[in-house]
Amino acid sequence: MFFIFSILIQRYVALKIQKSAPQFAQAALHEIEILSAIADGDASNSKYVIRLVDHFKHAGPNGQHLCMVLEFLGDSLLRLIKY
Repeated sequence: MFFIFSILIQRYVALKIQKSAPQFAQAALHEIEILSAIADGDASNSKYVIRLVDHFKHAGPNGQHLCMVLEFLGDSLLRLIKY
């Protein structure tokens, strides 16, 4: 997970880059489908589920990676527990 500023939507987002292996790509596709279905069924976000802002594919030296742009919610639980 990476914390980035999107110049397209003018806000901070989380960028998740999935490994290129087929099983990870398939899991990422399922995650995209589920998050999209949740967002479509809960337009007002009354269930407070993380929002998928966008997704895309990136071709790198180790293969093609599925990337998900998600709303940024804050620090990870691991970081909060450590400090």
